[in-house]
Amino acid sequence: MSTNSNASSNSKIPSSQRPSSRYNTEGGTISGGNWGGKAIAIVGVLLIIALIVAFANFMNNRESQTVSGQMGSFERIDDDTFRFEVDVTRDDPSQKAYCIVTAKDYSHAEVGRREVLVEPSDHSTVRISTLIPTRDIAVSGGVYGCSTIIPSHMNF
Repeated sequence: MSTNSNASSNSKIPSSQRPSSRYNTEGGTISGGNWGGKAIAIVGVLLIIALIVAFANFMNNRESQTVSGQMGSFERIDDDTFRFEVDVTRDDPSQKAYCIVTAKDYSHAEVGRREVLVEPSDHSTVRISTLIPTRDIAVSGGVYGCSTIIPSHMNF
């Protein structure tokens, strides 16, 4: 019974008598030297805002495509060569553009690829024909994508 009386007498100690060093407080207030946590929170919020702005910019630029390509016709010349025609439409036909076209086999695997440069023209839509070397028998083709930003290896 004496242990119960000690437990009950310890719980009746007023909080003003408890040592403040045990609770890492001085006079009941938290110390104001916690700048590290505040800096991490500010950097985190800025990072989230930057990601939202970058995503919105990406979505906006993706929808404002200035050049596109559609599959025209195709023909297998032989087992190693595939002729592919692509219809390229540009908002500004005076700009150079390029398209990546692919040759595909029966399982839709890519068996050949070619980058095609589209020179400036008077017409907004032009048909470009190219030969694609293949590593297997091609039965179809596709347009991977087009752009007006010409890669450095194609600038000539």
